[in-house]
Amino acid sequence: MGGPEQMPQDRFSLILRYASLAALEMTEKDPARLAEIADDKKVIADGLGMDGSAIIMEASKLVAGGNGSH
Repeated sequence: MGGPEQMPQDRFSLILRYASLAALEMTEKDPARLAEIADDKKVIADGLGMDGSAIIMEASKLVAGGNGSH
């Protein structure tokens, strides 16, 4: 009942997870950890059937309008 009406909860979670990984990737210095993050992002993108930039755009829309304050 909380959350976007037209989006399954797992999809919503994946989009937010991808966005948090992308943010983490910007500050991560460890090459092994960066490779892990990149792999995780690829798995999520493949699962969603979207490319990274589309996922980030979707995440920013969700964050902007999906927090129940409309």
